[in-house]
Amino acid sequence: MLKTRDRLIEVAHRLFLLKGVENTTMRDIADASDKGRRTLYTYFKSKGDIFNAVIKREGELYLKSLEGIKNSTEKSVIKLENYIQKRFEVLEAMEKHHNSFIDWIRNGFRSTAKRDILTVIRRRDTMILQAIITEGVHNGEFDPEVGNSMVPVLSTIIRSAYISPEQKDEDYKTSLTKFIINAIKK
Repeated sequence: MLKTRDRLIEVAHRLFLLKGVENTTMRDIADASDKGRRTLYTYFKSKGDIFNAVIKREGELYLKSLEGIKNSTEKSVIKLENYIQKRFEVLEAMEKHHNSFIDWIRNGFRSTAKRDILTVIRRRDTMILQAIITEGVHNGEFDPEVGNSMVPVLSTIIRSAYISPEQKDEDYKTSLTKFIINAIKK
């Protein structure tokens, strides 16, 4: 059984995706979670607070999956492929809900808390990628010269991967992954 706070976050996330952040009220969240508004306000002062909690939880789940990739016993090249695929999955999920939830991540609730949460997620993501590449360089799988400069380049390439609809198919993702792997392999 989920704790009350976790249940409220889960319900808010579902409603934000379903109705959009703008169209979801605190009353909607309280009603859908079978809790009163008083209970909701005990845990969260505002919709911005619960939104930040949703971002933080989703970021932690994402980072946990990347940590699993990094800590696997696979070769570094496989870890890098899996890392890239996970990033594609996240981009696809973001794009699926682009007009609601993701617009709010980018533009809504311009708070220090949200900025801090996203900064921590990006830093940890970068550290995981760096660890995978460093391991690959150490194991002789990746070219040291290319590997050491690849982290910011790779992040930029993946973030900008979905420019047009025709670039969303599996062939495009496979080609881009092979390009990145071939560029870094020794």
